[in-house]
Amino acid sequence: MVDLPQLRDGYTRLNTKLIRGAGNLAANLFTQLGSWRDSDHARYVALLDPQMAGVKLRAAQLQAAYYAEVAKSNGVKFAPVSVRSTDLTDTVLRNGATQTEVYRRPFVSTYTALSQNKQVGAAVREGAARAFSIASSDVQLATRAAGLKQRQGNSNIVGYRRVLSGTENCSLCAIASTQRYTRDQLKPIHPGCDCGEEAIYGSFDPGQVIDPEGLDSMHEALSKQLGVTDRGARDAGIGKLVQYEDGTRLSDLTEIIAVREHGEYGPTLTWRNQHFTGPSEIPGALDSSL
Repeated sequence: MVDLPQLRDGYTRLNTKLIRGAGNLAANLFTQLGSWRDSDHARYVALLDPQMAGVKLRAAQLQAAYYAEVAKSNGVKFAPVSVRSTDLTDTVLRNGATQTEVYRRPFVSTYTALSQNKQVGAAVREGAARAFSIASSDVQLATRAAGLKQRQGNSNIVGYRRVLSGTENCSLCAIASTQRYTRDQLKPIHPGCDCGEEAIYGSFDPGQVIDPEGLDSMHEALSKQLGVTDRGARDAGIGKLVQYEDGTRLSDLTEIIAVREHGEYGPTLTWRNQHFTGPSEIPGALDSSL
């Protein structure tokens, strides 16, 4: 029987490949259009749609298969829940936003760059970068939707944990990976994230922090990246302040991350001092272009 570390490694490698592959697909197709006028938008979506539908379905099926293998490794019962392409449309995954709306954004990024007097090549690269981010996020959304379906169909799952990819992991994900989530929570994501998720089975509740040793080992590296000089995170300057006997400070690195609800793709991992841009913060001149 394959052990959990091997399963985790194989799953995260395939999951990362699908996420980044979708991003490259969308970016390359955008770059190769040759013309980026409004009339080219429908052509782009028509080329991209069937390929993205396939990638999202493969990612969802991979997630379901991983849940099944983790259950087998733990010696517990598991009933796989099927996921269909109709469960993975942008309208479903992005809270009503259509694929046509979402994949117009790379064109808007290109037009914005051109309005800033950037060369066509540079403007197209900005559009391609936006396409990469959107497509990779679509696969993330498909993956986590499939995970939620598996948990909802198996009552013996009590929660789940975030699984780092083992390649490049940001500080947000590194900190969040030491925590547990309840079975009905969607996994918080962020642009560029390729983390997986792993079910927790049984009646035992491990509590909020399920990998305190892992958190300890991350402190030094994370502190360097964040400019923090001590475990209390006094110098981070971006987190939740807590009053202690010796003064006000951040209680722990876990306190400087937060989950906020994004209007389009739901739970989003972010730094506690950051927030999403609201309508009042967007110049009126941009309204028509967006």
